[in-house]
Amino acid sequence: MLGSHGSQKFSKACDDAVDRATQTSSKIVKAAIDELDAYRSTVAKWDTVLAIALALTAGALIAVRRSAIERVLSASEITVL
Repeated sequence: MLGSHGSQKFSKACDDAVDRATQTSSKIVKAAIDELDAYRSTVAKWDTVLAIALALTAGALIAVRRSAIERVLSASEITVL
């Protein structure tokens, strides 16, 4: 059987183990949160890049379409005259 001194040592060892486990789990949680924040930041940047690319593409398509329409109208004016 453990005496009073042995019980205190055992209790201290358990407390130390719990403290180490708590510190380790806190570090793991912090690392996971940091990874998620980095991922979120990367996704936000890519979303912005994608939005700009889509806007530029839409603008280019509209310009091409307008140019084609203007050519058709221009050709129609020439044949009408």
